[in-house]
Formats: sequence, C-alpha cells, structure tokens
Amino acid sequence: MKKLLILFLFPLLLLTGCAPAIYSGPSGASFEDFAKARHMCYTSLSKESSGYIDIYGGSYNEAVSCGAFTSCLASKGYRENPNGGFSAEGISINCK
Repeated sequence: MKKLLILFLFPLLLLTGCAPAIYSGPSGASFEDFAKARHMCYTSLSKESSGYIDIYGGSYNEAVSCGAFTSCLASKGYRENPNGGFSAEGISINCK
C-alpha cells in the first residue's frame, strides 16, 4: 500500500515543484519589462560569481544565488505573488 501511495504522490510533488513562479510588478509594467529586469538581475549576478560566460551572456552550469536574484527583482519592483500578472515560465534561471 505504501508503495502505491508513493507512486501516486511522487509525480504530483514533481509537478508542483516545477510550477513557474508568478510575480507582480510595478504599475504599467509589461511582460517585456519583466523579462528585461530578470535578465539584468541574472547577468549582473552571474558576473559577480566565477564561471565561463559565453558570447550570448549566459554561462554553462552557473547558478546565481536565489536570494540575491529575488532581492534584485524586488529592487526593480517585482515580487513573487501567486495572483500576479507575470509568469516566469520559459524564462527561468538556474539559482542555488
């Protein structure tokens, strides 16, 4: 019985853990503004850590601090909010 329960609950945990973050932002902000803010925060934080930066500004297997990334977005007016209007789906970052 426990094995059966685990077989059903484990996939649910994986699905809920992969849900994209939803953010609220400054009044009048567009999705493009949100995406630019995320990019600016990520690139500024990834420059502070060591790692290889490729010609596109990204890096291989480099993760920035999740706390620093969240703080940077908050300084630009974006905060995680399940009722917000901006989804990070498709523009996720690698953080630790």
